[in-house]
Amino acid sequence: MDFVAKQAEVERLAEDILSEKQLRIDYDRRRQELQQALAQFRKGNVMAGESKTWMFSGGLFVKFKADAAQQMLRDDLAKINAEIDKSSDRIKQLTIELEQTERGAESARIKGLELKGMSRSELGPLATQGRA
Repeated sequence: MDFVAKQAEVERLAEDILSEKQLRIDYDRRRQELQQALAQFRKGNVMAGESKTWMFSGGLFVKFKADAAQQMLRDDLAKINAEIDKSSDRIKQLTIELEQTERGAESARIKGLELKGMSRSELGPLATQGRA
């Protein structure tokens, strides 16, 4: 691979990483908004005693049953969390590709870049051992 082609590939990968990071920031902002909305339900600030509540959805204010509104928010939150996880994985993969392109395929990988955190199901047995 000649120098110009290599630099073009490095620039493309770097731009992809920056775009993916911005997308992750946008997802995180949306996740925070959903968590705030769910917190309002938990605190009881959403028209206490009312069985329905107003929500802004698709450019319109719509009246939903409170339970249905909470479930919609929880579903959206789960989808956003999944998208954030996918975006983080994509950033890691692009970073590995960028590192290999810059240093060459035979170069040693950045240590710890491919590590993943433990899920709740994996932490379950560990958390219960500490309480016993």
